[in-house]
Amino acid sequence: MALPISRTIIATDDAPLVSRGYACLTFALTFGLMLSDYMSRQMINAIFPSLKAERALSDTQLGALVSVVALTVGLMTFPIPLLADRWGRVKSATVMAIVWGWRLSRAT
Repeated sequence: MALPISRTIIATDDAPLVSRGYACLTFALTFGLMLSDYMSRQMINAIFPSLKAERALSDTQLGALVSVVALTVGLMTFPIPLLADRWGRVKSATVMAIVWGWRLSRAT
């Protein structure tokens, strides 16, 4: 019994799939978002004295606040990539930006 012969196409072209400028722009935007995320999480620590005075919070409650933020970021690491794979990265990033903007507008 003869097995069918399959042809394998090997790409000989070493051209990248995207341009260098697009890759640099994507890196810069991702780096900016990560920097913004880090700075916003560190802002909680910077306002500890005013939170403690205005809201009469204990050190334990302030520590729990930081822990909740870190835990939320850690837990959302799993469903967000699944969402991005199912819906596509552009749609999921748009939804996340809308939710984030809505949340910020409601907080102020």
